[in-house]
Amino acid sequence: MNRAYVSAVLAWWWSEIENEPSWAINILRQARASFGKPDSRYVSVTIDPKKLQRAVLHKVMCSFLYGLEFRKILTSEQLAPYRAIVQGVFAPAPPEKTPERRAEDPAVFLELMKTFTAQHLEKIIGPNSAFVKADKPLAAWRRISGEDYLIFAEKSWAKEYAKVARAAKVIECSLFKRENWLVDIQRDLGKSGVIKVAANGYRYRYDLYGDGTRDTTYVVAIPSKLLRN
Repeated sequence: MNRAYVSAVLAWWWSEIENEPSWAINILRQARASFGKPDSRYVSVTIDPKKLQRAVLHKVMCSFLYGLEFRKILTSEQLAPYRAIVQGVFAPAPPEKTPERRAEDPAVFLELMKTFTAQHLEKIIGPNSAFVKADKPLAAWRRISGEDYLIFAEKSWAKEYAKVARAAKVIECSLFKRENWLVDIQRDLGKSGVIKVAANGYRYRYDLYGDGTRDTTYVVAIPSKLLRN
């Protein structure tokens, strides 16, 4: 658009303002009001000068566009894209908040465990191999009641899961600060069906080491079909 034309339009618009002091006071009032009503707990509130200046510019632009429509220089439809630009520059809509992803969420659990499993296949014992502690394996594939599971010793899984969840950075990990987080997460995951649970509770026992210590060996057993999907 020609600069001379823009200057002429601005000069015309300014000349149309009948009471400049009153207009300026009203613009400032609108700008201040755009910040909302201050919390009643505070005795006084001072608006950041830079933010106030930006709000004033926004209201000035809105006043200018209103003047063009009021004097029928441009129609509301013609002004719509300009109003959208002004809104986008001075008062853009806040970005949509993405749902918080928590370490105890079943979907997050499966996502992290799929990645972890793929990255540590060499440390996972096959279905027909013995789980020897001295070899320091991470987990083992085992079949229980006709279904295949990836089975971790409970304490080993807890250590690894907390590590990978924190390393992901985008996962909310306050769960791990709870005193009984290991019981809490197994309860939540068990209810969702992403780990195997005992008939009378959530912690599952299994003879992972093949030495008859089932009653004292707590494990985390993940259905292999969920890790493949």
